[in-house]
Amino acid sequence: STVLYVQPLYLQAEQSQIPELQRVILADQQHVVMRNTLDEALAALTGGSVAAAATPATPTPAGGVSPPAAPATAQSRALARAALDHYRRAQDALKRNDWATYGKEMDAVRDNLEKLNK
Repeated sequence: STVLYVQPLYLQAEQSQIPELQRVILADQQHVVMRNTLDEALAALTGGSVAAAATPATPTPAGGVSPPAAPATAQSRALARAALDHYRRAQDALKRNDWATYGKEMDAVRDNLEKLNK
């Protein structure tokens, strides 16, 4: 399984008290990327489009032989998609200053990432 670390980078806006999302830092066991949005960071990390980023690519080990598919692969993809959906809802809540929903959605993101890590 792949461990995915996501860190949003916020800066205090000059005309507002509300922090503004500036960058998303995304890392796996081998790479770290920083982009303007989570979709862009996922695409950069996986080397594909945003659609391809929703379905993580399985790296091919040295020697060109692909490992057998793990039974949890479909579950891992579903958890990654769910985490991304919760993250997007959290960002929408942030734009509306709905801090309660933002907190709940980010908790759900964390829960999905923790399940992926197991």
